[in-house]
Amino acid sequence: MALRGKIGGHVTHARHDSGEITAPARAAFNLTFERQADPAGSLSAPERARRADQLRRAHFARLAYLSATARASRVLRKDAKREAPDPDAIADRGEPPLTQAEPAETAAQQRGRHIRPEAER
Repeated sequence: MALRGKIGGHVTHARHDSGEITAPARAAFNLTFERQADPAGSLSAPERARRADQLRRAHFARLAYLSATARASRVLRKDAKREAPDPDAIADRGEPPLTQAEPAETAAQQRGRHIRPEAER
């Protein structure tokens, strides 16, 4: 089924302008910001458009922030998982186990990638 839909999409975009196809959806999306900016409908059209534009910009900035936060947490989790010490190996060496007060260094810290030597500071 997915392949048939892909073929149909290519044919549709070959026959029609993509802007024309998506214009109703873009208009409805933009209307949501205008309704948020002026729910009572009391503002002038230019002022409503200006405020809607700011709300749209805030919306996409929020999405970018959430995306960057999610990517950063994935990297930290990946580094922590990769470099997590094996509790059995620590016990075999006679070292005390790690506690909450003594977190393991991240892989980036162990490589020194984010820590500049004292001479460079």
